[in-house]
Amino acid sequence: MLLHIPDDFKLILKSFGNETLLFHSASGDTLLLSPSAVPLVTRLQQGPLEQQVLFEYVAQALNYEVDESFLGHIEGVLAGLMERDIVATQ
Repeated sequence: MLLHIPDDFKLILKSFGNETLLFHSASGDTLLLSPSAVPLVTRLQQGPLEQQVLFEYVAQALNYEVDESFLGHIEGVLAGLMERDIVATQ
């Protein structure tokens, strides 16, 4: 499954220490991103990516092992981002 950030709005990320806020221009919402969501969104801002490759990228960025626990967690993070129309499938 190819994941991407839709082109019809802007995402603005601002980091303050260990916390990152995301402003979603289409909805006007500002969200506090979890540490797991930050590399996921940041990487997708560079362009579309296959889900498995994206998960491996996030695991490497956070120095996690790609195991069942990590996959279950990151799938939940991705589902939350998709629910808010921040990430979509192509």
